[in-house]
Amino acid sequence: MYSDKNISLDTKHIHFTDLLKKDLKVVDQLIKTHINSSKLLIPEIANYLISAGGKRLRPALTILSSHFFGAIDARIYPLAAAIEFIHSATLLHDDVIDHSDQRRGKTSAHIKWGNQASVLVGDFLFSRAFELMVEAGSLKALALLSKTATIISEGEIHQLSVMGDINITPAIYFDIIYSKTAALFSAALQMGPILHEKSEKDIENFQKLGFYIGMIFQIIDDILDYNIKNTKMNKNIGDDFKEGKITLPLIHIIDKSDNKEKETLKNIFENKDYSSDHFTYILGLIDKYDVFDDCLKYAHDYAEKAYAILNLYPASLYHQALYTIIHQSLMRQY
Repeated sequence: MYSDKNISLDTKHIHFTDLLKKDLKVVDQLIKTHINSSKLLIPEIANYLISAGGKRLRPALTILSSHFFGAIDARIYPLAAAIEFIHSATLLHDDVIDHSDQRRGKTSAHIKWGNQASVLVGDFLFSRAFELMVEAGSLKALALLSKTATIISEGEIHQLSVMGDINITPAIYFDIIYSKTAALFSAALQMGPILHEKSEKDIENFQKLGFYIGMIFQIIDDILDYNIKNTKMNKNIGDDFKEGKITLPLIHIIDKSDNKEKETLKNIFENKDYSSDHFTYILGLIDKYDVFDDCLKYAHDYAEKAYAILNLYPASLYHQALYTIIHQSLMRQY
């Protein structure tokens, strides 16, 4: 279990939004500046998505990684904005690919403006991200984020290639969520030690820390997609099922099901018959086999590894904020 030896129990949970208010305002101003364009549709769509209530978790991790190692390096701000742009671009593209109707509780951009506009504005945000990376002036950071953008694209293609395949293994699933989610978390947390020119060991530790947080975040997200008791969700329950995504809850259902149930599941996904009745059938199997507990074991294991890395460093407000992010990613309900 996580040791509290580096954390004051009275102030253990410090939320990054309170700690980083000034920093995130700088990032938000950079974002507003860089979505400006004489082509009016670009800022309209980009601002619609970016201002739709996102948590700014990835930029926050980027900024925390700089504070963690000393005085803030101003180059971290364009890198934080670039990371948010990469994330936002992937959301625009994802919603087109997945035919998602909602994003963060609002109508998806492609429903309002069409697929072509959404994809092209996503491309625009990627371009702006690279401009910001260059502005930061760190070749090492640029190289890492460029590689990360490639990994994200590969993850999207990998996921698309196994849609509806009930034979995918946990290893394939973890590889996909690393590429789609954890890689960007990992890159965000490496920005601080890179800019502060810390040791390769520090960079490696923060690479792992970001990886663990990203994996927790996505596993919990995939669990919540089947949690019909949750009323706080900002997306439609059952989206993953309707899109034919075989996520961790389904992998455990398939593993535990009897032959008759496996055949039913095979027919559902082979025929792409994602009806409400079949979703109810899936929910029944989730209850029957208690698969959420199986999924949570992976998330808790990643959390323990993340806490162990934090325990290598002395306590600080930024240390505590990272602790809180890990804890809340694990416990979140939306």
